Amino acid sequence: MIRQLYSGEVALMIDGGKKFFEEGQLPGKFHPEHCTTSWVDYITSGTGEAYGMFDENTGEIQGALGAIFYQDPLTGDRVATEMFWFVFPEHRGGGLGLLERYLERVQERGCGRCYMIHLEGLHPDALKRVYSHKGFRLIETGYMKEFTK
Repeated sequence: MIRQLYSGEVALMIDGGKKFFEEGQLPGKFHPEHCTTSWVDYITSGTGEAYGMFDENTGEIQGALGAIFYQDPLTGDRVATEMFWFVFPEHRGGGLGLLERYLERVQERGCGRCYMIHLEGLHPDALKRVYSHKGFRLIETGYMKEFTK
């Protein structure tokens, strides 16, 4: 079952968020409290939404997708950007429903386009096939440089 998460349910995403952070080898240190506070704020303000995938029998969360909705500063168009999409390893292969729900909400919220982020180290060939099949096209490659504090 896939459904939208409420601000009081953000804690359900934290273990998956940490796993996503570690698997993606993202820079910095994962801060569960900051992640929780940020997503509660996004959901409460209507700026962001998160969708959870749950086991039909146990109600256990199996994965989630979070997105931000905003007005493009260059065009004024309403757009959405996926900020994370994770499915716990033991439930992978069934997480496309999260993407489908996101695409539905993008249209329901009147967005002219949406973006999916693809981390180079996570399933590059499989995601390229999924995105291509869903009508996405590659538009950008990002680079990062870290600075010591």
